[in-house]
Amino acid sequence: LHTTAKEFQAEIDVAKVVAENNQATVMEVEDAIRLLKEAIAKFESQQITQITHELTSDATSKIKAIDYSDASPVVGSEACSDSDGGQNTTGTYKGTYLEYTVDVDQDNVYHLYGRISTNEDNCGYEVYVDDVLQGSMLQEQKTGGWQNWATSDPVKVNLTAGVHTIKFVF
Repeated sequence: LHTTAKEFQAEIDVAKVVAENNQATVMEVEDAIRLLKEAIAKFESQQITQITHELTSDATSKIKAIDYSDASPVVGSEACSDSDGGQNTTGTYKGTYLEYTVDVDQDNVYHLYGRISTNEDNCGYEVYVDDVLQGSMLQEQKTGGWQNWATSDPVKVNLTAGVHTIKFVF
């Protein structure tokens, strides 16, 4: 969906330029409107699938950061050099967030570990469950680059059985 949203924004930007151009021909304006309508139709036709992650108390559950259900608009992705490869999130600046929907099998204390890469000292995040602050993690020292990964200390959260929203605020 990220690529489609960027493409959609690009079409809006093109339409704005044409609309602001007092010298644009009727054909240029009609083309811009047609492209914008096509972009809107393409964007609206996408089915957005909610990702729900299963958490079981008797096994380690892994949720990749890129598999969020909601995020700040500036969050993006790039190729990841961590042990699992795939994609990692980008743009997790102070004040941004990543949100995940989880389905917990039973009441328990769960330990949430993060994989961190940072060029800055004293970076971290707060963990919210259903909008209630549960704890925080602070990476005191930079990891030496955006693709140099370290595992954080755990944030312990009490989760009851059922569906919850876990939100990481940077």
